[in-house]
Amino acid sequence: MPPPAKRARTKRFAYYTWFNTFAVAPEADFFLLFGLYPGDEDRSKKSDASWWKSLVLAFSNAEMTAFIESIKTRKHARDPMFGFGFHGPLEVHLTRGDPDRTLPSFSHHVLERQLTKVGHALDARCRK
Repeated sequence: MPPPAKRARTKRFAYYTWFNTFAVAPEADFFLLFGLYPGDEDRSKKSDASWWKSLVLAFSNAEMTAFIESIKTRKHARDPMFGFGFHGPLEVHLTRGDPDRTLPSFSHHVLERQLTKVGHALDARCRK
């Protein structure tokens, strides 16, 4: 766990991801943001591949376009980076890129929760 916060209102997460903003390609149907984190820090063999866990967030093109456009600094200027904080793979919050610093939830973008939507989109593409 991270050290305690200096301010009572500061929320700390066990893990963080950082990404650069990017141009959203219109050709892409979906975007996957991938993060890797240690799943069990108490294990002694940390180099083993099974020690690592992954976090994958899935966004449709429209969702990613709106998201990237919303990434701002506290002064509402364009922020070149964004990031997420989480304790595990099912509760994810935006920690950088939200000018209001409200830590909005992005848990609904976890890939496991987007599989039906992605599957329907792929199925529709295959039927064309």
